[in-house]
Amino acid sequence: FMISGQLPKFRPWLQARIPAQWKKQLLPAVTNLKNAVTGWFKAQAKLMGITFCIVTAGLCLLRINVPLLAGAVIALVDALPMLGTGTILIPWGLLCFLQGKPGIGTGLIVLYGVSALVRAAMEPRIVGNQLGLNPLLTMLAIYAGFQFWGVLGMLLAPMLVIAAQEICTLLQPKPQF
Repeated sequence: FMISGQLPKFRPWLQARIPAQWKKQLLPAVTNLKNAVTGWFKAQAKLMGITFCIVTAGLCLLRINVPLLAGAVIALVDALPMLGTGTILIPWGLLCFLQGKPGIGTGLIVLYGVSALVRAAMEPRIVGNQLGLNPLLTMLAIYAGFQFWGVLGMLLAPMLVIAAQEICTLLQPKPQF
């Protein structure tokens, strides 16, 4: 917050101290990385919207009270790292079984499966499109990030791939005529 307040004063000071050659190479890379971060947030918002629609529709079919509010809460929890729709839907479904409501319990667990499957199928494509990465490369980055660094790695690995692409672009020799 404090940096963003001082950014208008800091930017000209920093630009005066960066060599002109660096400006030509670094500014496009910084812009691309900023666009990638913005794209990642847009992708997460789209995935939340998809989850909200699926879960709300399922809750309506199950005739759950306040399906819009429940769908919004579940979509918000789904967006948080290490949590997902199963954090709410599975315990809720098991509780329904214990309360003697097997139809609703089964419906909630099936709803979890559908929402998890759709998210798993859509995430690489949506994140890849927003970040400008190939969906297969995005899926590999998400998987590798999870394997190496856990849930935080799933979020950061696609950004690292973009940063690596930008560094490779900067280091490629430019043709001279």
